[in-house]
Amino acid sequence: MADIMDKVPKSPKQVKEEQDASVRNSLGRIKNKFIVMSGKGGVGKTSTAVNLSIALARKGFQVGIMDVDLHGPDVPRMLGLEGMPDLNSNRKLTPLRYSDRLGVISMESFLPQRDDAIIWRGPLKFSAIRQFIADVEWGDLDFLVIDAPPRDGRRAPDRGPADPGCPGHHRDHPSGSCAGGCAQVHQFLPHREA
Repeated sequence: MADIMDKVPKSPKQVKEEQDASVRNSLGRIKNKFIVMSGKGGVGKTSTAVNLSIALARKGFQVGIMDVDLHGPDVPRMLGLEGMPDLNSNRKLTPLRYSDRLGVISMESFLPQRDDAIIWRGPLKFSAIRQFIADVEWGDLDFLVIDAPPRDGRRAPDRGPADPGCPGHHRDHPSGSCAGGCAQVHQFLPHREA
């Protein structure tokens, strides 16, 4: 009977509950989370994320980079990394390694051609971000640096309302929105009062 129950597909609710638990577990093992974001593209967010991550790793910290700029994932290219992440015995992806102290996960690693465009809207992007947290074996990190998408014309129009508690929230921005399109990423991170 147990063999039959193991083969019964899980309900969407069960899958979501398991992924929620995995997100909480992953984030609980990461001491500090940085979101690198901007209100527009082409201003050096990826360069900043990569340089910050390398500097922290050189200082002896364990660092991960999560490249969620799904419109232009460039982190592996900037670090000279190629290939796809491996699947470990826990059936989780292991980040590509730049060094023993710096690992990277990026949509670019899953594209057939590095320069292929990704045109996804809110729900698909949200799902990819959740998977980058839940289904990646980040391990114990001192820092996770998140390279977020720009908030310019490439952002999804169906994104939910911004969180004024977000460290990247621009109170003086006319739209009152979260700069860098971080609303989806930010909801996974614990809130801290300033």
